[in-house]
Amino acid sequence: MIKFKKGTIAIWAGFSNKPIDEWLKYTVGVEKSKGKSQIEKEIGYIDVDFFGYYSTENNEIISIDDLIAEADTQSLETDKEIIEQSKRLGINSGNRLYYYCNYEFLPDGIDKLYNDLTFIGNFED
Repeated sequence: MIKFKKGTIAIWAGFSNKPIDEWLKYTVGVEKSKGKSQIEKEIGYIDVDFFGYYSTENNEIISIDDLIAEADTQSLETDKEIIEQSKRLGINSGNRLYYYCNYEFLPDGIDKLYNDLTFIGNFED
């Protein structure tokens, strides 16, 4: 479940070995689907003005520090908190990332993956 919360960022990160075109199908139509895309079925409403993703070229695995640097955070302190939490969850590297600014995500399960990505958490930003 997603709810608006100004000044926060929700982060999902990790590794997917799916080809990029297959991985992107999870979000296809989100800008006009009104709940019909796969991501909206699992997460909830997506405001495309605040939602973003990143994928490395050719599925290259990079450090979690470099991966999180691609999120639309507002401070290095937020990046640091996200990286520390990622490492606590055992995610030290990856190739894909979702971020959702000004929204808080309340997961329905601890170990659930979202298009191969782990929900890292909600962070003040």
